[in-house]
Amino acid sequence: MKIAVKIDNLINKLSDLKLDLSDDKLRNGCKFNELLQSSMEADYVAADKTTEIGLSDNVTASYGYDAKSSRKPNMRELMEAITGKDLEDLYAETDGSWQKVFRQASEILYGVVGSNEDTRDWQSIMASENILSEAQKQTSAMHGAKLDIQSSFDAQDNLIKQIALVKDKDDNTLRVLSNNNSSNEETLVNFGLTKDSIPGDIETRIDPNVFDENLKDLLKKFDSGTNTLREIAFKSSSEAIANKLSHEIPLDELDKL
Repeated sequence: MKIAVKIDNLINKLSDLKLDLSDDKLRNGCKFNELLQSSMEADYVAADKTTEIGLSDNVTASYGYDAKSSRKPNMRELMEAITGKDLEDLYAETDGSWQKVFRQASEILYGVVGSNEDTRDWQSIMASENILSEAQKQTSAMHGAKLDIQSSFDAQDNLIKQIALVKDKDDNTLRVLSNNNSSNEETLVNFGLTKDSIPGDIETRIDPNVFDENLKDLLKKFDSGTNTLREIAFKSSSEAIANKLSHEIPLDELDKL
C-alpha cells in the first residue's frame, strides 16, 4: 500500500513538473531528482516552513528540515539549509549558482558515501554553524580517509602509470583523482582530507614522467583549512544565517537597524 501511495504521489508531482519544464536540461533533471526522492521519502513528515524556531537552534535548519530530527536530509532540505533560501528562489537565480549548490549537496549526501552505510550524525551536522564543513569533517571520520599513490608496471617491470586515490582506513578505494584539479580539490575537501592526510613523502613516491605535474603541485600545496571551497562554505553559511535572521526580524524592526 505504501508503495502504491508513493507512486501516486510521484505521478501527481510529475504532472505539475511537466508544466514547469524549461530548455535548461540540468535544471529539469535536478527538479525530477528532487521529486523522485521526495516521493520515495513520503513516510517523513516535512517540517512546516512557517514554524518559528529559537535563535539558539540552527538557523539554517528551518527550511523544510526539523532541527531536532536525526534523519538524513534530502536534496531539497540540504540545499535550502546550505543557502538559507527556498529551492524555488534558487532555481530562479540566473547566475547558475544553484547548480553549484546542487552538485555540492549531491556529493555530500551520496557521492562521498558510495555503497557504504552513512554513519554520520546528521542532527549535529544540520545544527552546525557551517553545515558543509561539519559534514566533511564527519565524512573523514567515517572513512578514515587518506590519499595514496598507485603504480602500474608492464611485463618488464617498468613503471608505466601512477594515479592518486582517496582510500578508507581499510585501504578500499573511495575515489580516483582525475587530471582536473578543480574537481580534485573538491574531492579532497568533501572527503574531509587535510594536509596531514597527504603522505609526507609524496614527492619521492611520484615519478614526474608518468604522473600529472599539476596534480602533484595540488597535493603538495593542499591545505583544507585555506582552500577556496572552505571560503565558499563559510560564505554560504554566513549568507544563510543572515537570510534567516532577516525572516525572524519584523520588517519594521529591520528598518531601524
